Amino acid sequence: MIVTGSLAYNEMAVLLMLAAAMLAWTAREQAGAWRIGIALGLLLGAAVGAKLVAAGMAVLPFACWALVTAQSTNPTSSTRHARALAASVGAASLTALLILAPWLIRNHAATGSWTFPFPVPLLSSGNGWWSADQMTRFAAGHSAAADIGIGARLRALVDAGFLQGFGAAPDADPWLPQWSVAFWIGSAAIVVIMMGMRRPRNMRYMGFALGAMLVAQLLFWMFATHLKSRFLLPCAVPLTVATAVAAAPVLAQQTRGIMVALSVLLLTAWSLQPSLLMRIDPRTSSAVELCASGRTVATDVDGQVIVREIANDLGPGTAAFAQESATLGDAMPLAWIANWQLPPGAVLGSEGDADVFWCHTAPVTATVWDGGPLTRVLRAHPDDPAAAVRALSIDEHLTHLAIGESMLARWKTAGWIDPILTPDRVRAVAALLNPVAHTVSGGVVYKVPLAQ
Repeated sequence: MIVTGSLAYNEMAVLLMLAAAMLAWTAREQAGAWRIGIALGLLLGAAVGAKLVAAGMAVLPFACWALVTAQSTNPTSSTRHARALAASVGAASLTALLILAPWLIRNHAATGSWTFPFPVPLLSSGNGWWSADQMTRFAAGHSAAADIGIGARLRALVDAGFLQGFGAAPDADPWLPQWSVAFWIGSAAIVVIMMGMRRPRNMRYMGFALGAMLVAQLLFWMFATHLKSRFLLPCAVPLTVATAVAAAPVLAQQTRGIMVALSVLLLTAWSLQPSLLMRIDPRTSSAVELCASGRTVATDVDGQVIVREIANDLGPGTAAFAQESATLGDAMPLAWIANWQLPPGAVLGSEGDADVFWCHTAPVTATVWDGGPLTRVLRAHPDDPAAAVRALSIDEHLTHLAIGESMLARWKTAGWIDPILTPDRVRAVAALLNPVAHTVSGGVVYKVPLAQ
């Protein structure tokens, strides 16, 4: 799955492309250097296009894999192998460049930088519409703090990979043990393949290649990402391949019937494990029965837990649902307010309340790095709330504004938010607006007074 319009949460596409590239590389002798290079360029270029971190979590480890597995056991043919490898690298590079060309060209045309918003030496000559502060905040939001030492980074790796799901759970992240099990089993399998005395030499090369892949991924994760566990997902490729290779000699000795029965049993158990793990995790176990019965838990504006029908919280809503919630004074999804509660011709802006997918007409909003309409008017009028309110009407052409203070607070804690959006400034502007409705995410929709 690829999340369109997003650079995040596309890890599964990266896994697929990396695994397919490894499979294609095994057929290089039959397919020829140029054809394999083109296939690799398509796959790895698409992986980077789906998620840019694939440059370090897919392309770099694949290069390690390819270099190790391309080692020739026949010294007389080393020159031929070197030429074939160079041809494959050239074809892959050109093809990947073509795959990424639309993004690169569009970036350069709009910002003067081929790789905006990522600064790359020799390729990044402009910041587009961003200030130096915005570039700094974006870079800081996508990397670990510079003062984090190697010991802390290594500890983060152990927690995110090898000990995931054990010990105290963090407040915000999933904390289930099946991910760390993959690290232990896969890493042990790599060692078994490398140290296997009865295995052919080419299989030991396979072990070293898989180990090189995994080490490259772990080092990139430690020093070039912001240490979130989801960025380790591409490690599943070398880990699972190693597990399969290590188990192959044992499985090959079993009868077909035993293998079929074992496969069915394992697939069934794997299909059931999400339900089991949700029940094990105390943070989700209480919601399992509600989800099974078609209900979910939400929080109203006073912080009270309420039970809602799932069907009522999903989708664009209906006029009847929205009117019922309004009559009861309930909080409701932003889409319901935008679609059914605002008058015809209303123009809704949003700052911090980004639940806009189901809105029939997209609200005027922007990323946290750009800043939305409230950010823009406060930049122009930082110490004059009345002038900022007039600018919402005159300059931004808004009739309504959604403000999600809880999300703004999270962004501030993360260091992502524009410094102009201080709580005092936001509340000073909100005090001059007329509240219309509350959102289930904890925000408020206000009516912007018409500027005279």
